[in-house]
Amino acid sequence: MFIHQADPTLVTARLEKYLLFNTIGNLVDRTVIFASLVFGGVIDRFPGLKICLAHGGGYSCIGIGHMDCGRQVRPEARTHIETPPSEYLRRFYSDTVTHDDSALKMLVDTTGAERILFCTDWPADLRI
Repeated sequence: MFIHQADPTLVTARLEKYLLFNTIGNLVDRTVIFASLVFGGVIDRFPGLKICLAHGGGYSCIGIGHMDCGRQVRPEARTHIETPPSEYLRRFYSDTVTHDDSALKMLVDTTGAERILFCTDWPADLRI
C-alpha cells in the first residue's frame, strides 16, 4: 500500500505561507500516518501489511527517538504496542524523495536499503 496524500495536509491551515503546507506539511502527514499505524496497533494486527510511506517516511526517522521515549514514559502510548516504535521502522517501506543526501543516508541506515524504493515526485512541482 503506497500512502501519499493530496491537499490539504493536516497542518495546511497553519502553513499557508512560503509553501510550508507542502515542504513541511507533507512530511508531518507521513509521520502522523506512521505513528498512528504503529501506536494504534495496526501493524501488529496485520503483520503481512506492506506499507510504503512517500517522501522518505516524513519525519519518522528523525523523530523516532521522541516516539520511543513517549512510549517508555507514558502509559497511554503503550496501550496497543509492546515494543518501541523504532522496532517498527524496518517493517515499513519508504521512497527516495527526500531531496537531501544526508536524509536519504539516514533513512537507509535506519531502515535498510532493501526497504527503500526509488521514486520521483513527478508530476508535482517539487519532483526530481
